[in-house]
Amino acid sequence: MKIDCSQNVTIRNPYFGVGMEKLDRDAFDPKDVIDRVAELGVKWVRIQSGWAKTEKEKGEYDILWLDEIVDGLLSRDLTPWICLCYGNPIYDERAKKIVGGVGCPPVYSEEAYNAWLAYCRAVAVRYKGKVEYYEIWNEPDGLWNGGSDPVSYAEFCKKTSIAVKEGDSEAKTIVGSVAQIDPSFALDCLHNGFLDGADAFSYHGYTYDERIFAELNGFYGRVIGKNGTKIIHGECGSQSRNGGNGAFKGFSTDETKQAKQLLRQMVTDRSSGIFFSSYFSATDMHENLFAKAGKPIKKHGYFGLLSASFDEKGTACAPFQPKPSYYAYQNLCAFLPEEAKSISVPYWISRAKDDRTARSLFLSIRKRLSKRIGKVWHDDRLAGLVTRAYEKDGATTFLYWLSTDLVANRKKNLMVEATFIEEREPKLVDLLTGEVAGLAYVRDGKKIKTTLPVRDYPIAVEFGDFVKTV
Repeated sequence: MKIDCSQNVTIRNPYFGVGMEKLDRDAFDPKDVIDRVAELGVKWVRIQSGWAKTEKEKGEYDILWLDEIVDGLLSRDLTPWICLCYGNPIYDERAKKIVGGVGCPPVYSEEAYNAWLAYCRAVAVRYKGKVEYYEIWNEPDGLWNGGSDPVSYAEFCKKTSIAVKEGDSEAKTIVGSVAQIDPSFALDCLHNGFLDGADAFSYHGYTYDERIFAELNGFYGRVIGKNGTKIIHGECGSQSRNGGNGAFKGFSTDETKQAKQLLRQMVTDRSSGIFFSSYFSATDMHENLFAKAGKPIKKHGYFGLLSASFDEKGTACAPFQPKPSYYAYQNLCAFLPEEAKSISVPYWISRAKDDRTARSLFLSIRKRLSKRIGKVWHDDRLAGLVTRAYEKDGATTFLYWLSTDLVANRKKNLMVEATFIEEREPKLVDLLTGEVAGLAYVRDGKKIKTTLPVRDYPIAVEFGDFVKTV
């Protein structure tokens, strides 16, 4: 049996999204990937507005290219959210040198500033009733005139939020979009009032240790989200092959590691109570933020759920083929839908089964538990064990994985003895492959004893019909 992903075409998971960034710089043709994106099961799709591509003559907006993207997403029941960016060469000499005006904020002349606000207002008017969330700039802690300026960015956010909501009173604005995991820049912006008029905060983060984001999501929730501001993980992901530019440059990786990292990251975010998490990106594409205008882009990133070829200009082109990460994301969207609610699970772990002095792994799964009790005895091989649990329509699932170093090429394939207090038969769900299989077990009264594999990516034990299968 396998997870049934056929519902993903019509049922959108509101906790998950994917990026179709860089279309303002013609990174790929959206028509080539949009149907694949629609089959994932995600709700949200991040796109970038491209001021430089839209306003090539002062005061005139050629926005039909963006209309096609927005309408194409909406027609497939996908929800676009727009990152308003970047600079514009008709107002800024610096932006003439860089493709798309990346990293050139229009804050150094009154004319450019006013033109930016007019443009943002016009975009909001254009997509009233179609687009609700607008993100203000991209990674201002690095793409702000070659550096960062929390005072300038905070003021920029306040003015842009006003302009967007003048264009559409129902629109919501997202500030932050910070690149660094260190929250110092975001806190400086908070001190300078960047949340004034904003509705959400986004951040980006790329690391193989997803446990960092469990802490960071909680931190941002307490500090920035305490008054109802939504928290969005606006970019995350990893590369699927060596030699890519951008985050994880120089790291040893492959397509399987990418899929494992996706599952670990997205399950962590799903369990952290944030608004949603967006995976970067839908397809492989060029990865050179400061590419010189008029020259081919030769540096590529392999973050995509779809692989691609590249033409002489650096544009991603067919064939666009799904990677293991694509299918893993499909599986996860189907496995943890909106109605799946996080619950607390007490468990007891002693030793792994392959140890001669092995004892057992004790897991007790009960419905509607209000307190989590955990104890891990001294077995270094189980250090880094992560657990999550969910309940849906009376069925229960327990997810677990070892948060090991995926880059180090040290696999930990352990087996553990497990005891569940459950009257229903257990099934094992592999989110990487989508396979669902029965588990051999021994019943002892209300207890079930079985043996479980422990891997470096999320596996689930299911009791009841938690997920549909085919």
